[in-house]
Amino acid sequence: ISACLVGSEMCKETALISAFQRRKLDAFKYALEHLQADPNDADPRFNLSIFESVLKTPDTADFIMLCVEYGADMYRVSVEVYLKTF
Repeated sequence: ISACLVGSEMCKETALISAFQRRKLDAFKYALEHLQADPNDADPRFNLSIFESVLKTPDTADFIMLCVEYGADMYRVSVEVYLKTF
């Protein structure tokens, strides 16, 4: 995280995803709080937001709570999920 350029959107997104993948709650919170990462940003690995990726992963209640605390859109439906309903 320390190698990130201040204000870089890619860095914010990467820091948040990396912290989640490693299940590092403190680093995840740091990215949200100090880097101002947005849990609604796209997770480039999937057609989902970072928040939706967190939701789809078992045993991530603490990460979900942080996402909600830092502005996750709980009513957003990704294109992938929306298209599967038809």
